Amino acid sequence: MQGALLTSNGVREQIQRMEQILSGRLGQNDQDSLKQATDVMRLSREQAHQTVTNTGKASESLSSITDTIHSMGSIINKITSAASSQKQQSVSMCENLDNISEISAETTTSSEKLLEVTEQLNQLSGQLQTMVGRFKV
Repeated sequence: MQGALLTSNGVREQIQRMEQILSGRLGQNDQDSLKQATDVMRLSREQAHQTVTNTGKASESLSSITDTIHSMGSIINKITSAASSQKQQSVSMCENLDNISEISAETTTSSEKLLEVTEQLNQLSGQLQTMVGRFKV
């Protein structure tokens, strides 16, 4: 209730001031106060306008930053995918090199056995020639 009285009293004072303004009965102090109030209101309006302008610029900047972050995320995903693919290809190449190494080892072993068999055939061939040379017809 007391708040309502204060508000009511404040409204009455404003009405009385308005009546004084309209009737031209303002004292010098009242005119100075009115000028100060007008200046403060003009400055507040300019500051509010500047705040709205700055908020718009900040919003545009944040939007641009968000777009850039999304682009970077897309690029990072592509790099990750490419790196994964390269890893799979590297693993495949290592497996193929291991297979080549095994085949090379098997080829070396087979070549060594072939050399032994060839030497044995040479010996047998020499023995055969000696035996054939003993027979006379």
